[in-house]
Parts: sequence; structure tokens; C-alpha cells
Amino acid sequence: MKKSNLILLVILLVMAIAWGVVYWLFLAENVAAV
Repeated sequence: MKKSNLILLVILLVMAIAWGVVYWLFLAENVAAV
């Protein structure tokens, strides 16, 4: 595997985790508000 592909894969993984955390916090706030 090329190094550039590996770096891209890591970036996508980090972005996916970050979006998952943001979505979870947003969902938790909505549930708490209701």
C-alpha cells in the first residue's frame, strides 16, 4: 500500500470518529432538552 493512501485512510478514519462524537453529543443534548 502506498504511504499516501495510508495517510488518506487515517484522515478519513479520524474524520469519521470526530463526526460520530459530534453527532452523539448533538443527539444527547436533544434527548436531554426533551
